[in-house]
Amino acid sequence: MTLKQFLYDRLLQPKIFKAYKKYSCLSTMSNDELNLYRLKKIQDLVEYAYKYVPFYRNLWERYNLDWRITSLKEFENYPIVEKRDIKQAIQDKTIFSKEFKDTPNLVWQHTTWSTWSPLEFPFTVLEETDKNGCSRMFENICTGRSFDDRKVKVWRGKYETSFLERLRETLTNTYNLCIYDPQNVKETFLNEKRLQVLSKKLIDSN
Repeated sequence: MTLKQFLYDRLLQPKIFKAYKKYSCLSTMSNDELNLYRLKKIQDLVEYAYKYVPFYRNLWERYNLDWRITSLKEFENYPIVEKRDIKQAIQDKTIFSKEFKDTPNLVWQHTTWSTWSPLEFPFTVLEETDKNGCSRMFENICTGRSFDDRKVKVWRGKYETSFLERLRETLTNTYNLCIYDPQNVKETFLNEKRLQVLSKKLIDSN
């Protein structure tokens, strides 16, 4: 582990690093082992959703689906949930787990404004940590990148960056080029001036 990676893990994301270590075993599994792992996780997820989340229980009962699935193929029979369904369930509060007596700490995520109708949805802090840990694990496995490699991420997100985000860029050698921010449309509009700014940042990161 390089010094940069050590500082990044210990200072900025100790919980994500712990989740990353937890899921790193997936990189050495065979296809059969991965399929068994996927089936077990899906079985656990479906059982939990049926028991604790009214939206999914009501939906699956309307389709006469048995939540006790025994194969990945059976999961393909489950209905696709539309964006409007999730929005309504959030409004009705039927998407939240009944396991918790008090609402847990939530992290609200949202899709982009590409359709002008973004979907905002909640994750618990633990779920968000697991998601980020898995993303890091798959990036390392699929790309073979290390913290010593320079990377540029072109994305739609926040135009302004905080000190911690700039520190994260420095430690990970991953530099973000924001091409669209729905909260700062004028500032991120891809005119000639903005393209020059992005080009300079791209050159400076090499």
